Amino acid sequence: MKIKAAVSVWCTAAALLTPAYATTIYFTTNTVLPTVIQPADYPAPMTIGLTGGAGYITAIGYEGMFPKNPKSGTAIAPANGASPEDLTVQNDLTGAEGLGVANSHQRGISSEDVGFIAPTDAVVLDFANVKASVTTGGTTYSENQVTFNLYQDHAGADYEVYGLVSGEVNGTGANRPVWAPVQTGTIVAGQPLTVSTTSLYPEYALGVTDCAIDIESLDIRYSGATTQAPEPGTLVLVGAALIGLGMTMRKHKRKA
Repeated sequence: MKIKAAVSVWCTAAALLTPAYATTIYFTTNTVLPTVIQPADYPAPMTIGLTGGAGYITAIGYEGMFPKNPKSGTAIAPANGASPEDLTVQNDLTGAEGLGVANSHQRGISSEDVGFIAPTDAVVLDFANVKASVTTGGTTYSENQVTFNLYQDHAGADYEVYGLVSGEVNGTGANRPVWAPVQTGTIVAGQPLTVSTTSLYPEYALGVTDCAIDIESLDIRYSGATTQAPEPGTLVLVGAALIGLGMTMRKHKRKA
């Protein structure tokens, strides 16, 4: 019986002697949009810096990447052959700076969509220079989630967020782009829109089939692991368990 008790004490001690345990921790980097200028157009491609030494995103605008379709509830993949376009940064309806397309096809006309990602427009974000891992404070973190912080400026049809699976934007033949939907939905005017995904793609296309949205910022989350040593109280319990084990084994040996 005492032998069984000793074995039990030993198992308890072994369990308590686990030197450390890993905990998942996160590091988040954010985008910083350029300051609003007048005129507000920025030649593409635009470089959007990331905090924390995580690299940068390259942005370019496109016209004609999505068909103008007032109907809602239908996911529509980016079309090939869209025309590159400059970008713009302006204050949206919240007063925050938002990234949109320069809308050359709407210049000279009165339109509430000018300066935003308007009908048929898209902003493509290239993550080629975003680091897959970041080391800070002695811990290495790996990219595992992207969050797009958008604002729905004008109600209408759908917003579309797609990731590039293979190929190139406007590529042909073997390089023809293949897109996968990240999230689509119906625009609700005057409300923020957050799209988060753990599906990591080299490029993302954000656009609308009608009306307008803009991009206020992006967050890229990285995950890492930290090793934590056992607490002092745990070490006391381990010591007590080992002492008890030693005494039990010693008594058993004498009786034998």
